[in-house]
Amino acid sequence: MIQTIAKGLGDLVNKVVFIGGATTPLYIEDPAASEVRPTEDVDCIIEIASQIEYHKLEENLRKRGFKNLVDSTGKAPICRWKFNGVIVDVMPTDEKILGFSNRWYIEGIKNAQPLQLSSTEILIFTSPYFIAAKIEAFHGRGKKDFRISPDMEDIITLLDGRPNFKKELLSAPASVQKYLKQEFKKFIRNEEFEEGLYAHLRTEGNTAKRVKGFMRLLKEITL
Repeated sequence: MIQTIAKGLGDLVNKVVFIGGATTPLYIEDPAASEVRPTEDVDCIIEIASQIEYHKLEENLRKRGFKNLVDSTGKAPICRWKFNGVIVDVMPTDEKILGFSNRWYIEGIKNAQPLQLSSTEILIFTSPYFIAAKIEAFHGRGKKDFRISPDMEDIITLLDGRPNFKKELLSAPASVQKYLKQEFKKFIRNEEFEEGLYAHLRTEGNTAKRVKGFMRLLKEITL
């Protein structure tokens, strides 16, 4: 899905950063990690400073064959598009433009990293910013159930499947380091978080061991 959107964007692909659940598999390095949650759409963000710039972006997307996706239920965000059968949300980083954003989008864009997908190069968040943005989304959606939250599932999946995350966090900017350590401490103290781990790390005969190892990782990070 991401590659379809990346090719459709043309030279715009150099200005957007792919985020969200569809990018989770791109971070997984451990073949024994948890199965990645399937997603139905792609999310990407772009740094835009005004409504005028955003309208120009919309015109550019339409010229490239992207179509506004109208949702009769009114639940779909106004930044939703469809291209070659793939749904994509193209979100500006400035909250004033569409009325919503994420506090980590701007920093995440500034620290984005390139990734080669077949013949197309895209930009994605570094793993610390991916986690930070997901935690912010988890808090922002209001339904803070660790067991069923898609955001929490993505967070746990990445941390479980990226052995070098601790090292990557140590080399990340101080702001995101501080935020993640604070949030991880809150998770550790929350009994419901461990219940969520059992839900997302469930494996035949080995779940308790994996949960224990995961909690140990978070404690090491927060030291």
